[in-house]
Amino acid sequence: MDNKGKIDVQAKGHNGPIDFELSIDDGRVTDLEIKQHSEIPGIFDQVADKLRSDVLENQSFAIDAISGATVMSEAILESADQAVKNEGVQLPEKEKEQTRQKEEIQVDIVVIGGGEAGLVAAARLLTAGKKRCFARKKLAI
Repeated sequence: MDNKGKIDVQAKGHNGPIDFELSIDDGRVTDLEIKQHSEIPGIFDQVADKLRSDVLENQSFAIDAISGATVMSEAILESADQAVKNEGVQLPEKEKEQTRQKEEIQVDIVVIGGGEAGLVAAARLLTAGKKRCFARKKLAI
């Protein structure tokens, strides 16, 4: 691949294939566009937007998967990384930062249970106008 182009990629998501396209310009990822998927739309749309934002900001696929959507987010990241390498595109090397922070947050609602039901509930609450929603697999007290 020359310095500019598009790469068609397919990842194996939780509910089936995820087809997406990477845009590359001068060794930089300029876009990650989802073309087709079989995932739950309310969850997937938020995951895809966050992944796209993180990839473009970091110029790397070595970023954290999204909790609660681990299978599909890891599949997209790993497939994208492999596709870029297969095309001979060299992105800047960036290591994942391993930091742990204690943070106090203000939320409108907390959803305990980060499985499918908890994520659907959180997505619906966000759609209903709750601006600060927090989903957690289990509550640490």
